[in-house]
Amino acid sequence: MSVRVNLLPAESRQRARVARQRGYLIGASLGVLAVLAAVQVGAMNNVRAAETALAAEQTRTASLQSDVGDLHEFQELQHRQEEADVVIQTLLGDEYTLAGVLQDVAAAMPEDTQLDTLSVTTVAPAPGAEDADTAAATFSATGRTLASHAPGVERFLIGMEQYATFRHLYMTSSTSNGAEDEHATYTLEGDVSPMARTSRYEAGLPEALR
Repeated sequence: MSVRVNLLPAESRQRARVARQRGYLIGASLGVLAVLAAVQVGAMNNVRAAETALAAEQTRTASLQSDVGDLHEFQELQHRQEEADVVIQTLLGDEYTLAGVLQDVAAAMPEDTQLDTLSVTTVAPAPGAEDADTAAATFSATGRTLASHAPGVERFLIGMEQYATFRHLYMTSSTSNGAEDEHATYTLEGDVSPMARTSRYEAGLPEALR
């Protein structure tokens, strides 16, 4: 059996105990400082990452704002185009083919008849009216024929009636010169049917012309 006897005085033991406690406290303090340092480093890294992300977002925002400015110019151009389409629809929506009208008049005209004047006046479509009920234009034609009123002028009228371009035809005047080589001066009037409308500008300027 062995017995351990502490021969150090009580004061020395107290100092040793205080020294150990101080060591523990210092160690604990160093540990806390290390944790705080790690937290600080992490926080700084997070701040730097947030600053980097913020800078990237600011750059992206500036780019988007620039794009919005460019889009505003396109929107202005589109608005002007829409306004131009309205003007074109108003002015040319009821456009008809004059060349087609003249071609059918020439095809219906007898060899012994001539055309001196032809006046064609566009008729705006009535709101809500069906195309079949609305003339594209009205016309008035004057000329002379060597075959007098009949069969000269009548033959011209019958020839024009063969073409869907014309309708509601009538002779407003026919005057004979009364000479031996009798010829008649006539005036014809009627409507140009909706079939003569081109419909090219009903929706504004055609895509091919934009």
